[in-house]
Amino acid sequence: MTTRPTALDTTCDPGVSMGRAAKLLDVRPAFLRSLDTAGVLSPHRTEGGHRRYSALQLARASRLRELLDVGHSLLSATTIQGLEDDLGRSHAERHDAVDARDEARAELRRRDDELDDTRAKLHHAHQRISQLNHRLAEHGDRTPG
Repeated sequence: MTTRPTALDTTCDPGVSMGRAAKLLDVRPAFLRSLDTAGVLSPHRTEGGHRRYSALQLARASRLRELLDVGHSLLSATTIQGLEDDLGRSHAERHDAVDARDEARAELRRRDDELDDTRAKLHHAHQRISQLNHRLAEHGDRTPG
């Protein structure tokens, strides 16, 4: 079953008008204007001065609305959102670090295997040289003097 993408999950292109954004978020346009005025959310402006919102901006406005609805001030809501953003980045960085660690471990295992193969070849070569030296020593004892 496939779901159709909504305006909230398509792109970061600022293509959603204020009226459409307000309907999607179930807020009044004045709420979106107040976020712009407060410098919390800065939508793209058309040449005619109309606000256009990206999916990311709509998600941020929606989260701010949730926080404001449970009693947070705009300052605390933006602080919480900033901390949530930081946490999200930290999770992403941790994920990247775990991936890098796992790749480094895999490379180390590959190099350990390669080293083991080289050691085995070296051991075999050492045995062969010993055998040849032994044969030379035996042959040398039989040569006329």
